[in-house]
Amino acid sequence: AGIRTQEGLNYDPEDPAALLDIHRPAALDGRALPVIVWIHGGGFLAGSRAEIANYARILAADGYAVAVVDYALAPGARYPVPVHQVNRALGYLSGNAGELGLDSGRFILGGDSAGAQLAAQVAALASSPEYAKAMALRPALAREQLRGVVLFCGPHDARLMARQGASSWFVRTVLWSYLGTTTPSD
Repeated sequence: AGIRTQEGLNYDPEDPAALLDIHRPAALDGRALPVIVWIHGGGFLAGSRAEIANYARILAADGYAVAVVDYALAPGARYPVPVHQVNRALGYLSGNAGELGLDSGRFILGGDSAGAQLAAQVAALASSPEYAKAMALRPALAREQLRGVVLFCGPHDARLMARQGASSWFVRTVLWSYLGTTTPSD
């Protein structure tokens, strides 16, 4: 109760499917709130912002603005498309912080499963200029804006997944769908 939601905000005008929702306590309207950006899981193959809306409302009830980001799913979109999309979502949130009631200096990235991997990778972009250069991406957040990262059950090493899950149909399906191979390289 008491949570106001802005649904279906488009974070990339060139991509009509690039949507996010923002949940915030209605009692704190007019205040710039710290932002939790939550990225849904689903093995890169499934999931949506709508599926974790209740969790986002619970987090928002503690005084946060919680932005839940959708990204393109595999195999329709392969790596690194979702990384680019999440980075653009962060750029949208940071660039429109005043109008959205967000504190642009206090971002926390979080995610579960595939979302945890995406949150980790985007946090690395903001934290490591060398990594951002290797990815050929300009991070949407400056290191000072990123105050924390919450990673829940994320797959962070595709090569390890391939070795340990070689007999698992799910791991093979995820690797092929998202990376385009079942034997990822460096």
